Amino acid sequence: MTSDVSGRGVSIFGASVYTGAWAGRPAAASFTGNTMTVTDIPIGGMSQWYSDGVNWRPMGGVVSIMTNNVPFIMPGAGSMANNGAVTLTTGFVTTTYPNGSWTYFPSNAIQAGSAAGWYFTKWTSTTVGQVFQETYTSGVPTIVASPTAWATTGPGAFAANTTEITGPSITIPGGVLYSTASLMCRTSTQASNTADIKTLRIKYGGTTIQSVSNTSIVGSGSTQGAWERGNSLQGIYASTGIGSTTINSSITIDNTVNQTFLISLQAAALILTLEYYEILLRG
Repeated sequence: MTSDVSGRGVSIFGASVYTGAWAGRPAAASFTGNTMTVTDIPIGGMSQWYSDGVNWRPMGGVVSIMTNNVPFIMPGAGSMANNGAVTLTTGFVTTTYPNGSWTYFPSNAIQAGSAAGWYFTKWTSTTVGQVFQETYTSGVPTIVASPTAWATTGPGAFAANTTEITGPSITIPGGVLYSTASLMCRTSTQASNTADIKTLRIKYGGTTIQSVSNTSIVGSGSTQGAWERGNSLQGIYASTGIGSTTINSSITIDNTVNQTFLISLQAAALILTLEYYEILLRG
């Protein structure tokens, strides 16, 4: 027997009927009152769920889809010396990242012919860092334990990227967001205290659910949420600090199939850093 204390009293459930990936779960209607262990939610972990006869619900009423504090940095202009040694023209406000970050560099910034992308970078000061060969495209961001050094001739100065770039991106499995559930995202950013616009966008299923733009603000935190009605995303709410453009609307996104959840960064000239991000399912 399993118990669940979630603010609605104490519930006692039957035996676990399944352990495995979310995609292979049995139908909730066949196991009312029973539990299961999902081995890929949160991503890279596992969680407990129970059946109410219609849906599989997270034990305790909430489950983390992903929590991560590996920073994503959109830098301004700088200069690249040999072997990935980088120096920024304008440094971070206070923080350095000696353990590593995913920092965006435009094409040809590391060497002639290098592709634009998020490169694993360790910063030893607010302006000086070392770029490595590992890149991020999607999935859970991690710190690279033994990064691969470059053996390159530095091309010198590079300009700041000013276009919107997708940062952390994960897949929300179909069926996780059920008819009475809500999806929430919490973020924390740091930016240069300058007049140029720095924008963080939260997107689900290809639709922007919130856009947060700041200028002369060093730090910002926000919470975004979306809830489901009838297997489609129907409502959006957001609360945030200074500089937010909140999008409140009804959209239709099919939650019975896998959907992409992502955070994008855009800086008009100087630095924007995504410091922390968490995606939660409540229901």
